[in-house]
Parts: sequence; structure tokens; C-alpha cells
Amino acid sequence: MKLFVLGPSVFGTTTIECTPSTQIRDLRKSVSERMPGLASENFRLSHWGRPLRDEISLEEAQLADEFTLDVSGSIRGGGGDGGSTGAESRSSYLEMYAEKKPDKVDPAEERLASWMTCRLSGNWLTPPCCADRLGLLYNKDSVLEAILNKKLPKELSHISAKSLTDLKLMPNPAFSERCKSTANQANFQHAGAAPFVCPVSGIEANGRSRFVVLRRCGTVVSAKALKQLPESVEELVGYRWDPSEVMPLNPPKDEMEAMREALVIEHLEAKARKEKKRRAAEIKGQKEKGAVGGASSAAAGPHAAKRYRASEHAPSYADAGVYASLFTSSRAGEAKETYMCRATSARGMNLT
Repeated sequence: MKLFVLGPSVFGTTTIECTPSTQIRDLRKSVSERMPGLASENFRLSHWGRPLRDEISLEEAQLADEFTLDVSGSIRGGGGDGGSTGAESRSSYLEMYAEKKPDKVDPAEERLASWMTCRLSGNWLTPPCCADRLGLLYNKDSVLEAILNKKLPKELSHISAKSLTDLKLMPNPAFSERCKSTANQANFQHAGAAPFVCPVSGIEANGRSRFVVLRRCGTVVSAKALKQLPESVEELVGYRWDPSEVMPLNPPKDEMEAMREALVIEHLEAKARKEKKRRAAEIKGQKEKGAVGGASSAAAGPHAAKRYRASEHAPSYADAGVYASLFTSSRAGEAKETYMCRATSARGMNLT
């Protein structure tokens, strides 16, 4: 088959002989040979404005005999450089949007969400609630179920039933089911009010103010009330609280990391104390066992280990050998004793 290729005005029209199975890539090379100075990588072939891909054949491109093809030059710099996007570099343009960037989270909404949802299940916080040693809040039912089923995530492996602190949270009268329904996981600011408040100062637990828990009783109060009104807090809990039992709730990330490191150190120290106690008990047991064995040997006397010999206790009027023959120990190993006689193998021995 014969095709006409219309090139730039300098070259004019060229006739190319080819077959239906010829690929467009090979056809471009033939055109480049007929038009010196025009490299095959610097132009594209098209038919009536339709670009022809290099990997297809003339038959696949639906080109027939005596069709006219156009030569169009490639524009340098097009596509992938922040400007225009040529068809040959469209993939570079698409790659810019292939990876979806995560949406930015408002820190205020994130803090409010930590006081409204369970850190494990993501459900709304509903009493009974509890906190772990890092000050994170959970629905107690969800945590206990995960512990029993051994389905705690790796990042929450520090949680155990003994390490949880039951929380006494003061409900916010201004918070209602309507506030909960208007809030969602995408925007917690729509709630308008926090679900819990400080029982002393009335400050809302919305993440803007610092809150703590007294681990001995589980009462949750604001840090401001604990600092400015300690007497009121003592009256509320019914005892004189100690600073060592104060634990922050939903602390900042840097403070949480410090608490996590302290928790790891405490775990290692407890493990070392347990191992030391076990070794001390083991050494004490060995000493007691040795003392009992020594006392029993001393009580037995010097003749306890001496073997009894019948010949040494024979009467003065008896022959020692004859007296010793009355006892089986004097003939140990010579004959086996049965129920018929003392020594069947020796039956009749003295009769000959």
C-alpha cells in the first residue's frame, strides 16, 4: 500500500511504500529517512487531526491505501514542567494528583474529640468510663471486651485490667443528645458544648483547659481548680489528696511521650524487683534444705551409717558361721528366695 506524508513546507509531500502490518513507529523512521534533518523523535504522525500511536499498526489505525498523513512537530517543554501538559506527558500531569493528600485536622476539633469519643472503639464516651496510665479515655466495656478477647492494638499493649482507673465524670447540664447529633467525626465544633465539666469550677472539658484525675478515687477535676481551690477538692473527695496520685487526662503529645517512657521504666523496674525476689526465695529454700539435711545427719550419730552384721552379734556359745547362716544377708547373691523355701537352689546341698 502507498501513503502520502505531508511534511513541513521545506520538505513538501513524500510517498511511502508500506504494508498494513507496518507499525507507526517504523513509518516515522521511514519518513525521517525521506526528510533529512527531521529526527523521528521530534515529530508525530496524525490523520485528520487524529494522533497515531507508535505501538499500533496501519491496519489497527484503520489507514487505507493512498491516505494522507500529516507531520506535526513536538513542542519542547510541554508537559510535566508546571506549564502546559502535552499529550505525550499527560501521565506526569496525572501523577501530580494520583496521591491524595490527607486533610488537615483542626487541633481544637481533635482535642474536643478526645473528650467525646472512646480512644479504642471510636464511639461516644458513655459512663462507665476509664483512663489508662497515659491519660487516654475509654468506654470501660469496650476495653474489658478487648482485653478478654485479646484484641488490643499494639499501641495499646500497655493496658491491663489492673492499670485502668475508673473515672467519676461530672455531666454537663448544657450538653444534650441534640448536641451529640449535630456533631460528627468530621467536625466536633458543631456540638456547641462538651459532655463533661469540672465539678468544682464548672469549666467544660473541651480540650482547651487542662484536666486531671485523682487515681485513688477517680474524681476528674480541672487543673485550675486543683491549684486554686485545693480545699474544695479535698471536701469533694473526702480526704487529703497527695500530688503523687494526680494524673493528667488527654495530655499533649510531648507530655504523653514522657509518660510513656516513665511507664516503660516502671515496668522494667518492677520486673527486676520480681526477679530479685524470686532469686532470694530460691537461695533461702536451698539454705533451709541444707540445714535440715545437716541436722538429721548429726542426730543420727556416728554409728548410723554402719551396716548391721549378724556374725558380730552371735552368742558366745554359738559358732559365728553357723549363726550367720540363719540370716539371708550372709548369703546374699548365692540363691534366690521363694515362697517354697529359703533357697531352692540350695535344697539338698548339705545332704551329700
